[in-house]
Amino acid sequence: MLSGDATAAIRELKESSSGEIQVHGSATLIRSLLAAGLVDELTLLVVPVLLGQGMRLFPDDGPAAALEVISSCTDARGVGVHVYRPAGQPEFHPARPTWPSAPERVPSRQVAE
Repeated sequence: MLSGDATAAIRELKESSSGEIQVHGSATLIRSLLAAGLVDELTLLVVPVLLGQGMRLFPDDGPAAALEVISSCTDARGVGVHVYRPAGQPEFHPARPTWPSAPERVPSRQVAE
């Protein structure tokens, strides 16, 4: 059990120990550790149930972070187990490709009749 500044305590633990540190079920702590660059690996379990409410793991105003997929699988009940490693700042791309304006487009091929 930690008391006081949890981020500082985790930083100190990481510097003084070579063992694994795990955090289970604390979205608030995970967000602060991600923002501080203290997460080496992130395992997300995705259960195929839509609740429509509840606390978001990654809020709209949280820091952006790119994640590299380490492994991903789905069990017999459809639960996805996804393991990621932080990979720096993300590159954002448009959701749809940007098409050239009409005059620049390559003419479409006409089908022979």
